[in-house]
Amino acid sequence: MRGIKRFFAQLPAYVLWLLCSVVLWSWIVSLCMDTVPAKKVTLFLDVPTVEATALSAALEEELPPELKMVRARSFSYVLFQQDALRAADLYVLPASEMAEFADELLPLEAPAGADVWAKDGVVYGLRCYDAAAGSGAAASLVQYCQPGRTPEDCFICVAAGSPHIGDGAALQIAARFLELE
Repeated sequence: MRGIKRFFAQLPAYVLWLLCSVVLWSWIVSLCMDTVPAKKVTLFLDVPTVEATALSAALEEELPPELKMVRARSFSYVLFQQDALRAADLYVLPASEMAEFADELLPLEAPAGADVWAKDGVVYGLRCYDAAAGSGAAASLVQYCQPGRTPEDCFICVAAGSPHIGDGAALQIAARFLELE
């Protein structure tokens, strides 16, 4: 009986130890698996569901030589690291949020005939999901619309603060994303 009482008396300490060890080990794993920002492109997707690991692997198949990895993340990841959103290189955003992010996006030169999102005549995003047709880039890896909700177009954009604007890596990864099925 005393053993049970002692166990329950120490239960909060056990739970705290468990939580601390999970946080510490996740930090160690991310430290070992990550690379410097100059050698990776980060893509944040504001969509309900994304197969981040599979999408990253698909985008890494034809990496430019200056890159080591592509990191795809859902916007839900931002709940844990607010700075990560500002450090992103690419965004996939629904049309309803494009105006909110327009000041943080790089103006783009759109290919002729491309579907774009523009503000005051300046192109900021290329359509990667057509809500009317129900099709888009990487559709097997990205769920652009939640069931039961009205779908809306999504656009891929380049962050104005991306370190990969000068070397063209961000645009290459964006083009690769648009080619995925």
